[in-house]
Amino acid sequence: MDERTNEGRYPDVNVRPNAGIVRSPLDEIKAIQGLLADVYRDAGDGRTLFRELVQNADDAGAHRLRLVVLERGWPDARNSLLRGPALFVVNDGAFPDRDREALHKAIGGSKEAEVGKIGTFGIGLKSVFHICEAFLYLGAEKSEWRGGVLNPWAGTGENGDADPLHPDWDEIDVERMRSVTTELLGNTGNGLLLWIPLRCPEHLDRGAEGRQYGLGERCPRPDDLCAWFGCSAPAALLLAQCGHLRIIGAERAAGPESLHDRVRLVRVYRQTAGWVGRYQHDDGKYPDRTFEGEICSDDRSWSVVGIEARGSETLRQLRSRSDWPQSPKWENGRYSSAPRKALAHAAVTVLRPSDLEADLSGARIRWAVFLPLDDDPEPRSSAIVESKGPSPAWEIILHGYFWPSQDRRSIPGVTEETGNPAGDDGMRVHWNRTLCEELLLPLLPSALAKAVAGVDERAARGLLGAVVCSAMVKNHLALVRRRHWLLPIITADGVRWKALDASTCPVLSIPKWNQAPEVVRSRFAASCDECTDDLVFIDDNAPRLADELDDWTDDCLERLLNCIPVDVFGSPQTLRWIEAFVRHTLGPDAGGGGIRAAAVARWLAGLIGDRALVPTNRRSASPELRDELREAWRDLCEALPKAWLVETPVGSQQAVAELAAEDAFGEGLFPVPFGRRRGEPLAPQLDQERLDRALNTLGRRLEAGGESERARHARLLLAESLLSARHDGPLGEHLVGLPLLRAIRLPEDREEAWSVAELHRRIENCRVFANPASQVSDDDTDGTQPEHPSDPKPAVTELAKALDDAVWMVSSDVVSSIAANVPPPTPEALANAVLRTEALADPKHRKPLLMRLAPKVSDNSNIRWAARVLLAGRAADVVGQDAELFHERAGHGRALPILLRLLGRSWCAVQGSLVESLSQDVLEALSVDQADHQALHRLLRDCLNKHVDWIGLSDGEALQLLQ
Repeated sequence: MDERTNEGRYPDVNVRPNAGIVRSPLDEIKAIQGLLADVYRDAGDGRTLFRELVQNADDAGAHRLRLVVLERGWPDARNSLLRGPALFVVNDGAFPDRDREALHKAIGGSKEAEVGKIGTFGIGLKSVFHICEAFLYLGAEKSEWRGGVLNPWAGTGENGDADPLHPDWDEIDVERMRSVTTELLGNTGNGLLLWIPLRCPEHLDRGAEGRQYGLGERCPRPDDLCAWFGCSAPAALLLAQCGHLRIIGAERAAGPESLHDRVRLVRVYRQTAGWVGRYQHDDGKYPDRTFEGEICSDDRSWSVVGIEARGSETLRQLRSRSDWPQSPKWENGRYSSAPRKALAHAAVTVLRPSDLEADLSGARIRWAVFLPLDDDPEPRSSAIVESKGPSPAWEIILHGYFWPSQDRRSIPGVTEETGNPAGDDGMRVHWNRTLCEELLLPLLPSALAKAVAGVDERAARGLLGAVVCSAMVKNHLALVRRRHWLLPIITADGVRWKALDASTCPVLSIPKWNQAPEVVRSRFAASCDECTDDLVFIDDNAPRLADELDDWTDDCLERLLNCIPVDVFGSPQTLRWIEAFVRHTLGPDAGGGGIRAAAVARWLAGLIGDRALVPTNRRSASPELRDELREAWRDLCEALPKAWLVETPVGSQQAVAELAAEDAFGEGLFPVPFGRRRGEPLAPQLDQERLDRALNTLGRRLEAGGESERARHARLLLAESLLSARHDGPLGEHLVGLPLLRAIRLPEDREEAWSVAELHRRIENCRVFANPASQVSDDDTDGTQPEHPSDPKPAVTELAKALDDAVWMVSSDVVSSIAANVPPPTPEALANAVLRTEALADPKHRKPLLMRLAPKVSDNSNIRWAARVLLAGRAADVVGQDAELFHERAGHGRALPILLRLLGRSWCAVQGSLVESLSQDVLEALSVDQADHQALHRLLRDCLNKHVDWIGLSDGEALQLLQ
């Protein structure tokens, strides 16, 4: 008796012979629909299907993958799936029996224990159900052929395993399938052919009451598939990450019998086999491995470089922990477990479209588990891809042997924050983070350096700039640069990027190296080659992945400065580059001076002594160029500590060059011979000892004489500026007697060189005035007027002409610095000079000064007195404070008009003591038109002219002046 079947013991009990749980084919239908909606969700452009077909071909070790879009099948085929439009997929990889069995399993596959493969065969290939309801296959391993149909609807009827609505779908036409395989693959012992019939409305007849129902709703047309698979960029992106696949092709044909006339849509192939590796183990620590090659298509090509790493003690220890995720194993009804597959393996692959213009600047940074999680050629930035810049772009693929999320849209712990989950999820997050931080991210500098080797510098800057500024790199910067730095090394021809061990040697940066003159680049690069010190010089403005850089040393600074020749200073662009370099090396604290600032000052002074300033005054240059050069020079000088700078006129440049040639300035004193800059003036704190030495040098040159007028003028201008910047202390005896002061003799407007001692002597006669014009800013808008004129030269010139003698002007800044009491040409100071004069010029030369003083005659007695002197034309001791104008008063009422009429004058001034009353007889006689009228007129004029000066003013003007 068989107790298991209860045979013969309890005939009234019907015992089921199979004790297992039955899984309905409808459950598989729901599972596939769930996979298509979640895990293998498609964007509508066939990318998911394409990626899975590529992945399965590569996992099978195939070298060739071909997709053929058929507009129709065999019209007379017994299986109706073979009659309509279809997609042929064929690869030359092995198709063993375990893969066929995995294909037919509900959910599962044959790759669980195979760490060298990417995914699970059975699940991934089910992505074909995006476009079909069932498919046929024929494959072989070592010439052992296996065929079949995968029809999820088989067994969904009430009886049997056949498809209740389309039983013909379960049949395979081996002969026709073999003919197609031979046509596409030739005679081969390995291969797999998939016949994927395109879903059409006739396939969706499983809904009740005429409603459509199937695994999916999309009914693609052959044209849709041609558009999906006819683009080379997605194929190149996937091919770059394959371990075995070398060729991917897509074609179109009218039908299976005309495959020999098929039309190529795209063909993408790679020319070398050394790509991202597929390994079975990672015991031990392996050196990083680089790889490179080229991917080509009919219309484009890509340069591919990369680097991979495997082996990590930290990750190995994670796998040995007791809480490491396990895979169940069953044998004879007993459960056991084995560690889940995972390798300490990471790689960075960079694809560059090699046939594009040099200004290519876009970048796509994609996370991948071998194949990118998002392979959209035009992606939007998300957690698994970051899109930077325009398309077409560089492709940077960051692969790690991660555990992605179920829908392959994230990498827990890497692209998304997951907190600290427990159990298997927690260990997966821990693994992902450690793999990313320890193996993957530190590869990026080396991969990028390899990617841009030999690439046009502009293209390299575009790529690296996009990568360095990406959120992915910024968020992981410390990890990216942990092992290596990516540094833009300077060369004579520009910049090239290298990956160097972090912090193994000092790294110094130079700003805008590509803007440096070619001669500077070549000289400095040669000097670096000759030096044995372990120094690295980089372009500070080029993209880099590095930590804090080192400060410039004095020796390195002098090395670069000595590579800059004097003949490059005629370019404003060069001057701006030198300024940027000086500011960069001196740093933000340059205001306090220091050894490096002193070295720059000495170097710059030496170049000025070697005629570096000549282009700023070259007459053959345009005014615009001269102005630009001067402004650039000024900015360069102002990179030095401002406490050392003295602003001097442009005309002093020749003297500045003379002092520079004698090493008379530098640290602590640096003339800037380009005039005063508008705005806030400099507040120098000069080295007074050096300043006095410079003054002594100038003074000796001026004392020796023999120079040209231009040289003399330049020396006096410079001396005046240096004296103005000097502190208020007394001049030393060796300076007091030197001709350092620039005195302007008027009215000739001629320069004279005075010593301080001579200035003090000249002050006593009140004919020396301070020129205050430099102290008046054009920005003074408070509405008040200074007592002295804003342009003092006309006032002093009028005085000189009125006195018919020399008058001088000196700089008010100078007299202030030497504490000399020299007044500006105020009305009172001008009046004092008039009152001290012994003789005056003729009336027409006195009139301008009189007009200048007239508005102030009522404010000051000395000014009024000086005006009387100018009117009378007599010295002050003659006119006196009691001098009066000849005016109408008792006894003189008729005499004045008669006298003026006879003399032909408007009015006159005369000493009061000379005026007497005229008798009535004389007045009447003067009024009579006598025959000797002219003789009398001459007599009076000759008599009065001995004591009277006449000024040719109108009556109104005279009365206004003398009120």
